[in-house]
Amino acid sequence: MTNHLSPRPLPSDLVLDRAPVAILVMDAHGAVVRWNPAAASLFGWAAKDAQGQSALEFVSAPESADVAEQIAASLLAGLAWEGEFPARRMDGSAVHVYLVGAPIVIDEGRPDGAVIIATDFTAREQTDRARRRLELLVEASELLGSALDVAPALQSISRLAVSSLADVCAIDLLHETVVERVAVACREPALAEIAEQLRAYAPDPTSAGMRKVLVDGRPQLITRLSPAILRKWLRGPDHVDLAKRLGVRTVMLVPLAVRGHILGSVMFGGFVSRPPFGAEDLAVAQELARRVAIAVDNANLMRETQAAHRQAQRLQTITDSALSHLDLDALLDTLLQRLKETLVADVASVLLSDDAGYLEARSAIGLEQEVEQHVRIRIGEGGRGRVAVADGPVAYADLDPAELASPVFRASGVRSMLGAPLRVSGEMLGVVHVGTYERREFTDEDMSLIGLAADRVALAVSHARAFEAERTVRQRLDLLAQTSQILGESFDVSAAFTKLAGVLVPAAADWCAINLAERSLDDPVVVAHSDPKKVELAAELRQRFPADPDAETGLPRVLRTGQAEVYTTIPDELLEATVSDPEQLALIRELGMRSVLIIPLVARGRTLGAITLVTAESERTYSDDDLVFVHELADRAAIALDTAMLFQERDLVARTLQRTLLPASLPEVEGVEMAAVYRPAGVGDEVGGDFYDAFEVADGGWFLVVGDVCGKGAQAAALTGLARHTVRAAAIHERRPSEVLRTLNHVLLREIPDRRFCTVAAARLDLTKTGGEIRVCCAGHPPPLVIRASGVDEACGPGTLLGVYPDIHVEDRSSSLLVGDAVVFYTDGVTERRRDGEMFGEERLRQLLGASAALGAAGIVERVERSVVEFKSGALDDDVAVMAAKIRSSAPVRLSDAPGG
Repeated sequence: MTNHLSPRPLPSDLVLDRAPVAILVMDAHGAVVRWNPAAASLFGWAAKDAQGQSALEFVSAPESADVAEQIAASLLAGLAWEGEFPARRMDGSAVHVYLVGAPIVIDEGRPDGAVIIATDFTAREQTDRARRRLELLVEASELLGSALDVAPALQSISRLAVSSLADVCAIDLLHETVVERVAVACREPALAEIAEQLRAYAPDPTSAGMRKVLVDGRPQLITRLSPAILRKWLRGPDHVDLAKRLGVRTVMLVPLAVRGHILGSVMFGGFVSRPPFGAEDLAVAQELARRVAIAVDNANLMRETQAAHRQAQRLQTITDSALSHLDLDALLDTLLQRLKETLVADVASVLLSDDAGYLEARSAIGLEQEVEQHVRIRIGEGGRGRVAVADGPVAYADLDPAELASPVFRASGVRSMLGAPLRVSGEMLGVVHVGTYERREFTDEDMSLIGLAADRVALAVSHARAFEAERTVRQRLDLLAQTSQILGESFDVSAAFTKLAGVLVPAAADWCAINLAERSLDDPVVVAHSDPKKVELAAELRQRFPADPDAETGLPRVLRTGQAEVYTTIPDELLEATVSDPEQLALIRELGMRSVLIIPLVARGRTLGAITLVTAESERTYSDDDLVFVHELADRAAIALDTAMLFQERDLVARTLQRTLLPASLPEVEGVEMAAVYRPAGVGDEVGGDFYDAFEVADGGWFLVVGDVCGKGAQAAALTGLARHTVRAAAIHERRPSEVLRTLNHVLLREIPDRRFCTVAAARLDLTKTGGEIRVCCAGHPPPLVIRASGVDEACGPGTLLGVYPDIHVEDRSSSLLVGDAVVFYTDGVTERRRDGEMFGEERLRQLLGASAALGAAGIVERVERSVVEFKSGALDDDVAVMAAKIRSSAPVRLSDAPGG
């Protein structure tokens, strides 16, 4: 007979004392009431030291104090918590623990404390996570540092964040009191379209939670989203429903703060499958947000600089008039008209001072009677009299008519006035002002504008005799500005230099010729003159009398030595001494050359060409001062020329290299039509990261592959070449695409030390009596789509990307293809093409392919390419590669088609 003994219950104290993990129990106030020996061993404090202490704050590291407070609040509110937690031992050393906490609930359902279990987090897990997050921060810095436009970079940052830190990421920018959601990314492709809907739900800056982030600049860590928290933080039922459909359980909200300003925030969300975010996650999120904030701030500063440049251009419309007339009255009339238009005023006038201490009206618009009546105002009296003695511009938003010294001005009905004194070297010369009939608050920009106008008027009044010299200086600055703009518009050297010559003639010369050292002396890039017949005459002169490349003077010598030559005058005696042929001498005399400047184009120590300026009809004479100016102009032209040459060389190298990374043509397969298209992003001056290939394997099958490597340029080219050739080599010995991809992953891990990755979709196609059998495998790549009469289906699952993890999940999926069926491979440049926040998307692609079932392979890929390009105007943001194979007829079964073949 079996003796059934009842198990003897163990005392709770014995269970706690013998537990191999640290266990601490806290009361309803958060104080420690139990502290087992394992906790003493882990943290270094004995139970008597811990008794009565705040449970988590007692052991929290300084950087995790806020998190400790939130964890305790959650537990005492009846919510469980789980996650990583940076702590400290009694000796001050750091210990990284994994916490699991649960509330202790009494009969009435109210929490009466909590129990917390802590385990030491292994060093390896910490190291791996630190490495991944360091890679995230490094790559984020590279993206932000190389981006000319911060908006696309923020979308890339959000995609980076969901690769190693979170499952969902959204970036919001704060524009005064309005929040704009500028980027959204989701780790799970199946949830990407749902996540995209988050763009319509930017956070409410007036909510209590977001005020802590966007106003106080305090990060928020929500370890577990409860329905109450969702209702409190989100924008209504639709937003709450969207969050539930995404399955977000844990959230970090981090401000974008820099230089004491908050520019926005970043939201990091974790799905239910992820442990709650902890303090370490928050630290990484804050560092990433700091770098994003710096990039956004830099972009804002750039926009402010551009705005300042626009303001300078606005000011230029005023200051040009101060340099375009010798007659002072004409100058003032033109200046006032432009000033009135630019400041949107009703009246404008200039009053000049005299030796008797009065201001006399000299020029006016809307107040012409003051000029006709020679109105005089004592300096210091009335609104304009007080402007005269002010240190700078003065604005009157509401003029008191009783205080106006001029009867004409008083009767005009002017309500507001903006004026500035005319002063040069401390001497007061008068006043310039504008006025409006309606009350107006003038801006700092308006005051700056009239201040500069006043400076130019004062300069003209004080230095009328030097007006011509002033105008010349301004013209030269304008020429340099135009030169920089022209040369920066395009890398087309011929077009840029043609425009440049058109600007220099007649502003700086009557003739202009630009030669390149790599071309014949008689083959200039451009020869310009205002009279086309004279340009033809110069061409005839070059054709009939070619230049001597060994000549000791002129253009040949400048190109050889890199030293400028100046011919202040060209007397007829000099021509007769250097030109022996009478017909040549007659043609040169007909050109009427008077003075010549030949300036080399020198960049990086090399003479790339020369600019020749000649005066003739204008009878101007070049001087050393002109030489300095043209040297400055030539330096800018040389830099632009050198840059264009480098760009063209880079473009040629990139295009040549790109061609070597793609097959020259797709193979001809009996019964199968193949076609592919590749379109690089941007201007095509850098090697892209997409590739495709198709080739026959030894047993009569065909291998198809499309891939996408990270990055661009030389590194991407090296990775592309390695991937493509590895696939070809592996496919010789292995029938299964999954094994080919495993081989490629092994090679990438071994040969690419910086863990640059790639995604690949690979397939083996065997022809059968009924059409074909295709076995497909994807490694982190968009699955190929099979077009059948019944619809469009995915050929396989996504799989793990290559080059990052030693163990990957890739799986083959076989499908039968009938005659008329087609399989289409593509890269994410197709589906991720974006227009106003909307992606091209897989669903749009499916519909497009479903409507293309009757097309051949070439028609399919061309339709996809055209649709992607037309989806949004402008250059592509990412490379696009599409390859299609369509079964045209069945074929006899080969030995390789037999089972086990």
